[in-house]
Amino acid sequence: MAVFRAQGDPLRVDDAQQDIKMRGELRGLMDGGLANVSSVAGAQMAYTAKRYCTTIVLQYRIKLVGWPDDIVFDDLSRIAGGERISRLLALWKSGSMHFVPLTDPAELDAAKKDPLLVAPARLHRGVAL
Repeated sequence: MAVFRAQGDPLRVDDAQQDIKMRGELRGLMDGGLANVSSVAGAQMAYTAKRYCTTIVLQYRIKLVGWPDDIVFDDLSRIAGGERISRLLALWKSGSMHFVPLTDPAELDAAKKDPLLVAPARLHRGVAL
């Protein structure tokens, strides 16, 4: 049975399994990085704007830098295409994407006013809401 990517290209079962493996690896690396920078054992990344803002930014006082603007910030399971996940994984492994302590009071104030202001990248695909 063929599974289809968002672009309509057939996705073989072994490709799907590789995508799942890469997503799991990236999740583990990001959660580990978050736990390391926050000093909170078991800390987990949040992928909705509100949870990212309240948990990662306001509670842990950390932000994610390096998420590419051309990949929608979303749960890794919702990001279609192995090439996107592979790119995110490569960015993480290279250190180009990582967590840093948030020290700018203006960013914290902005987060309190509007969670969308502190999202690490765009949150939708340009579809009118």
